[in-house]
Amino acid sequence: MAKVLFDRKKFINKMDKLWSLKVREVGICELCSRKGDIKSFDAHHLRGRGNQSTRWDLDNGVCLCKGCHRFKVHMDTFTTGILIKKLEKKRGDGWWKRIERKSNQSLYYTNKDLEEIYGHLQD
Repeated sequence: MAKVLFDRKKFINKMDKLWSLKVREVGICELCSRKGDIKSFDAHHLRGRGNQSTRWDLDNGVCLCKGCHRFKVHMDTFTTGILIKKLEKKRGDGWWKRIERKSNQSLYYTNKDLEEIYGHLQD
């Protein structure tokens, strides 16, 4: 019987899609409070998705309407600061410090680690 190889790249893509879905399930823009269905929103990483330490951390994600995502957050660093302050009120004082600390860690995930993270995202 041939052993099935773990396709890491495809699995990471699957994890990214699940992370995005989970973040967008909030169903309201966390900047302007616009409501809508899940297709009306984008999932935005506060610490870039290139940071493996926080890439699939749901606390590093924010649900934004497409307008706020494209025309405010990505075009205005001042808006990002406002968003973080607003989220601190909602998520608690230690939230952003925890994300910053975690983002400074250098991690390499094994395939088993990725499967475990995926399992947590499915919860």
